Amino acid sequence: MSHLILPDLKYAAPYIAALREGLNLGVSPPKTEEEIQYIEKNILEHLAELNDQHTPITLPTGKVVQKVPHNLFWLIEEDKFIGMVSIRYELNDFLFHHGGHIGYGIRPSAQGVGYGKIILKLALEKLKERGVHRVLLTCDDRNAASYHVIEANGGVLERKGADPFYQGRIARRYWIDI
Repeated sequence: MSHLILPDLKYAAPYIAALREGLNLGVSPPKTEEEIQYIEKNILEHLAELNDQHTPITLPTGKVVQKVPHNLFWLIEEDKFIGMVSIRYELNDFLFHHGGHIGYGIRPSAQGVGYGKIILKLALEKLKERGVHRVLLTCDDRNAASYHVIEANGGVLERKGADPFYQGRIARRYWIDI
């Protein structure tokens, strides 16, 4: 059975292997080999940073902002690392316009067999537990797998349009009521 956990040292090796496969989160590019080697050497620090709530972040626009309340979870099934999901419990202006409440990624070797639907369903449950009942998701219009996952979980398309966060490509904007 698939379930979400907070990042755990127990799954560090398969997480690193997934990064080497090209696992990425949302529109973030996959990590370079140099970045992966740094993560391997500093794994405890890296795991702590994944759910750091206090360090400001720099948006793609260059603006530095405080992080919204969030968690990054790993999807595990039968002791296997499958993917990861970032859940934002609140939206700032940037996330309202470009990112939404949830970003997820499935390791390439596990794609195409339904894990996207599972990880999004579990993320929606986490948001509902925190009192969020209307969830925003965005995805690249070229990513049919992602928008099919969103639609399978009740996503209603609000609009499509060019988005600078997607390097000017067309982005889809969905709402899910939970």
